[in-house]
Amino acid sequence: MRIAKIKVDPKIVSSKPSDGLRWRTRFDFAVSENGKVGLYSSKTKKVVEIDKCSIALNKINNSDIFSKKWNGSDRVRVAVSSSDQLNISRGKKTIAGPKKIREVVGSNFYDISPQSFWQSHTQAPSILSDLVVDFMKLKPGDIVCDLYGGVGLFTMPISKKIGNDGHVHLVELSSHSVRDAYKIFKDYTNVSIHRGSVDRKLPKINNIDIIVLDPPRTGAGKEVINQIISKKPRAVVYISCDPASLARDAKYLKDSDYELDKINAIDLFPMTHHIESIVRFIPKKKN
Repeated sequence: MRIAKIKVDPKIVSSKPSDGLRWRTRFDFAVSENGKVGLYSSKTKKVVEIDKCSIALNKINNSDIFSKKWNGSDRVRVAVSSSDQLNISRGKKTIAGPKKIREVVGSNFYDISPQSFWQSHTQAPSILSDLVVDFMKLKPGDIVCDLYGGVGLFTMPISKKIGNDGHVHLVELSSHSVRDAYKIFKDYTNVSIHRGSVDRKLPKINNIDIIVLDPPRTGAGKEVINQIISKKPRAVVYISCDPASLARDAKYLKDSDYELDKINAIDLFPMTHHIESIVRFIPKKKN
């Protein structure tokens, strides 16, 4: 990481399919002046009409969204769940398919709205979930914060690892994701859901053993990193889709006596320059 001045040698984790096609489960298609769906031309607002997308799942390409004429300018949101359900929506309204779609990750089930964030690569939820749990090295009774936690992709396996004597605090700003999370975890006695921004909610949570965060592309930022450091967790597991913001935040951690202990780079955006990273930081060992 040049920005953080940290030498790294990440383990590379590949994903399938190997040809980089037919992996994307979610799209927000723009609508052209002709009423056809398409994608924006690079760095413009010009809509390029398309009749299929090579990285989309076959179920999306075989739907009628490309042949249909759409009225209005609202984007056409398409989602295919891991249980093979197709939802098509515009704005907050479902126009085809179930209003809730079921995502299955190993033995865990998540019934979510199409408006809630979910990883777009078919393999991303399982790869990231397995790696997060492995990186955290959880113990029964641990108190964990899942920051920018969405519907609780990581919260569910964590809650099972730490047992009833432990607790997971899921912090999320999105109202859609929080509503889904409340329903998903309504019977979990070791999970608390905090709706709001991380910088406002994290200071109110104490006695934290481990923190996991999956912030937006802009990263967590100095204020949140300082709050994380003040909690003195024994490990910080950081998931990032932007190397630059990760490097910036890694420098904040490094300057506050946390060191990068482990890093994986995962190709979850085939045919693009983007890469997903998962990093573990631990307190520096005192001589």
